[in-house]
Amino acid sequence: MTGLDNFGFVVETEFLLIGGRIVFFSTSVAKNSAVTPQYLVYVATKGAIEQLSRVLSKELGAKGITVNTVSPGAS
Repeated sequence: MTGLDNFGFVVETEFLLIGGRIVFFSTSVAKNSAVTPQYLVYVATKGAIEQLSRVLSKELGAKGITVNTVSPGAS
């Protein structure tokens, strides 16, 4: 997660000047408990993205920066 932590820091310092939005992309599969074992790494990384988004939204929300995760599913 070092790369994403660095990303959050860089974005925060840049966005503090102008405000803004951060949008991460995940998947609805990360919330599905019926996932097969072959999806372990994929689901774990998407879950980490979702948690990172939650934490950054709480940290940066007071500074006028919104953070969201888009999780498209099957249609």
